[in-house]
Amino acid sequence: MFANREVFDEVQATGVINAGLFARLYSVPEEQCQLVEFPLAAAFKCSIPRPIPAGDVGDTDVYGCQWHGPLLGVEIPI
Repeated sequence: MFANREVFDEVQATGVINAGLFARLYSVPEEQCQLVEFPLAAAFKCSIPRPIPAGDVGDTDVYGCQWHGPLLGVEIPI
C-alpha cells in the first residue's frame, strides 16, 4: 500500500512490482504468483500458495504477517 494514488501510479509505471519480482524474492515459480493491482486503494497484492495449510504442524506464520521482509530491499527508481 502506498500513501496516495500519485505515489502508487509512479511506482506502477516503473514496472518494478511484478510477478517475477515476487517469484525471485520468495523462491516460487512465477506462474504461482498472482499479482493484482488495486489503484483505488493505492495497493498491490500478490497471492502465493502456502506450502502447508495455515495452522498445520510446521506452519511458522499463520497470519502471513512476516512475509513483507524481502520487499524492504526492493529499490523503486522514482
